[in-house]
Amino acid sequence: MTTAQILTRLRARLNEILAGFYADSILYGYLDSAQLEVITLCKSKQDFMRKVDPSYESQILQSLIIPDTATALSAGIQEYALPSDFLFTHSLLTDVDNTAVKHRATLVSYDKFLWQENYASFSLATSNSPRYYIRSVVGGAKFGIKPLPSASGTYQHNYYKVPTTITSGVEFALRPESHNAIIEFAFSYALEQSSRFQEANNARQKAITLIKDL
Repeated sequence: MTTAQILTRLRARLNEILAGFYADSILYGYLDSAQLEVITLCKSKQDFMRKVDPSYESQILQSLIIPDTATALSAGIQEYALPSDFLFTHSLLTDVDNTAVKHRATLVSYDKFLWQENYASFSLATSNSPRYYIRSVVGGAKFGIKPLPSASGTYQHNYYKVPTTITSGVEFALRPESHNAIIEFAFSYALEQSSRFQEANNARQKAITLIKDL
């Protein structure tokens, strides 16, 4: 579905077929925010489901995954910059010993990593069972790995990208099954603009229910 078609559907929900109270630029902004909210909710659902089934993958997020190519590690270097379109991590495969065998790394929170570093208890990380963290830095983000590469090896970091900002003529990054929820979230933002807060909350709850059912 094109952005123009979704904009038409959103205007129909607002009973405003042509731009009037709501300018196109405002509604596109709402749709963009709605898309990001859907992504966040789908990611939260995926994280929850993985507690039961570690292999669970949200189908809605599949189009955002960037499969990285093998990138060189440097001996003794712990941190590496993430791409500018990085949204959140999917998985990291790494070969810290340059043996041409990559192992899936376990993600830990940066705070947990610091705690373990301070108490010298990060020894669970081995070349066969590596660990990694993600942290924000000025101008972007980095990931860090343990153990440190003892020789130049490689890593492959697969991640979810930031979707293209929704404007006229831009295709939605997410699958069509998510579009109804995107419209409902955008509808709720527009209602809030009009101070119709109870209706906005009802629309928001409908959008959340739609996400739960995906």
